[in-house]
Amino acid sequence: MARIDYTAIKKALKEVVEGAGMSYDHETSIEKTLLFDAFDNVVNIELDSRNVVVESISQGKKLRYQLLVIILVYARHFDQEKASEIRDTLISELEPVLMQNRDLNNTVDTTWLDGGQNIVAYIEDEQAFVSAGEIRLIVESTITT
Repeated sequence: MARIDYTAIKKALKEVVEGAGMSYDHETSIEKTLLFDAFDNVVNIELDSRNVVVESISQGKKLRYQLLVIILVYARHFDQEKASEIRDTLISELEPVLMQNRDLNNTVDTTWLDGGQNIVAYIEDEQAFVSAGEIRLIVESTITT
């Protein structure tokens, strides 16, 4: 049966992130609760939503899915400016890698970047700032029945 393999897409994206050769050490995870166990920097991949793009000429036989994947980049540091600098560096190094590998190692039809938001918060319990940024990635995949 034809289907979209969501798990394979997330795993392929994780492989791309892990192979990006970014400047700062980080943990790469899939839909994980944020814990700064061993790393101060985390890249977390989350499937946010999925939509079907209907093409009337092939309606019922072919479906084109557009998935919204949020790649959340977190940096923790005792200095707010440094936390934001690390976050910005990781994002700026990851975006071109995603642009160069638009089919996620032949897992999907195509992908494209769709912006994202940034935030900084002070975590009292940890006496540190967490600077978070998202990369919104649209992933397109087609199934034919």
